[in-house]
Amino acid sequence: SYHHYGIFMQDLAPTLESIGYAKDGTVECFVHRSLPWVGLMWHPERLSSSQNIWIKLIQDIFSYKLLVNKKNIIEYLKNNNQLFS
Repeated sequence: SYHHYGIFMQDLAPTLESIGYAKDGTVECFVHRSLPWVGLMWHPERLSSSQNIWIKLIQDIFSYKLLVNKKNIIEYLKNNNQLFS
């Protein structure tokens, strides 16, 4: 992980599920098991073409084009070659 702080999968609350993690085991993406919550580790200040998918993901969530749940987030990231795990 490129992050200085993080949480490991075993330390996530039981209501949260990791759907992406770094090689060191830190959680990079999680969803809530029953609520429409998603958490992402992301550096928007890093300039690269790969940032566009993260910006679009957040826009789609906030404009209600993408319903937040495990299946939809995983499918969205797979379709854009952005899965971590």
